[in-house]
Amino acid sequence: MFIAKRTDGLGERLRAILNAFALSELYGARFGFYWDDDKFNKEGHAIDSIEKVFSSNFIDAYHIDQDVAESAKPLHKVLFSGSGVFYCDQVVEEAVFESEPHRYGDFKAKLSESFWKIGFSESIELAINAAMRVKLPESCVAIHLRAGDVIYGGLRSNISSISKAISYPSVENLVNGFLEERGNVLLAGQDLAVISLLSQQAQVTSIERLHPESFGRVESAIFDAIVMSRAESVYAGSSGFAVLSSIVGGIPLLNPERIVDQAEVCDLVVRSVTSTEISPDVPKEQVGFACKKALVLGFLVLERKDFDLLCDKGLSADPDNVVFPYMRVWRDFRDGRVTEADKGAERILADHESLVSFLKSNSRTRWQRRFFAKTFGLKSDWRQDFEGGSPFSDLLELTYRLMRI
Repeated sequence: MFIAKRTDGLGERLRAILNAFALSELYGARFGFYWDDDKFNKEGHAIDSIEKVFSSNFIDAYHIDQDVAESAKPLHKVLFSGSGVFYCDQVVEEAVFESEPHRYGDFKAKLSESFWKIGFSESIELAINAAMRVKLPESCVAIHLRAGDVIYGGLRSNISSISKAISYPSVENLVNGFLEERGNVLLAGQDLAVISLLSQQAQVTSIERLHPESFGRVESAIFDAIVMSRAESVYAGSSGFAVLSSIVGGIPLLNPERIVDQAEVCDLVVRSVTSTEISPDVPKEQVGFACKKALVLGFLVLERKDFDLLCDKGLSADPDNVVFPYMRVWRDFRDGRVTEADKGAERILADHESLVSFLKSNSRTRWQRRFFAKTFGLKSDWRQDFEGGSPFSDLLELTYRLMRI
């Protein structure tokens, strides 16, 4: 039996459901899913109760109890030699099919088909049908602006989440580039302020203008995903909805900040946040996110003046975000500016609660801890170089403890 049991955003939940459904069909196994309503419309997540998302028939046939979900085994390459209940994440790696590599292509082909076999509720079906009737202009590309908790909420201080959204400078640059080359840009996503700002230009369509007024948040989210799936390609970060659109439509998903060199992304952000032409209507949270992204991508390669400028601009846009003073302290340390590192560490340590909250937000999963350690170049043997007693050594010790290094 293959199941899905993710409890985060709608896009990631549906991706896991598609994976489990496709595998169950491919191997003639049972399918099931567990739905947790806990995140109902929190932190920008378009989540609703199970009855408002799926049909009663689909729920009766496939919804499983929590204890079944919790006892499921993770999906891995040895599963086909055994039996049991296996849970699918939002990605099924090709390595799972190591013993039967030809099956991977079959699995990918079934993913798109699986979406249309899910039994959605009446209101979701109406949203899907409405999205299929939208007349898109020829040669239209979609750009998805992920926002929510990544830019405006609890993940603002998390550094590994930078991949989930495209920074405003990159979006603006992308839109202008497409308008020069071909025109017809469709903007979708949660950041309505930025979408409104960019869609003032000709040949840029805000998907929100296409929404029927009766749609709720979940219906609007599904509508967006299906409309985007009908574009030539989707440009986005690793947002679950953008990936979902790519799967359903069988279209390319491209991240403009990975196509180019990271130094170009950093330079674009620096030029944008220092430009006198930047619109005052750009949300300050977007400015903060752009600065954070550039600081993470260019932690050791940014020129010091640009690094400090981004820290200052980011802190001005998001004054309570510990990520900016923390990154400055570590850059001081890596640059050999010990006195400055101690002074900065002392200021950060003075607000112990905020510091601990910041470190915990970056250490909830193994992936987050690895990303954090790689960004700052943390090494376990650094402890030997510090006898303790200085503010920076205290900061280092707390960081290592919470990062489990």
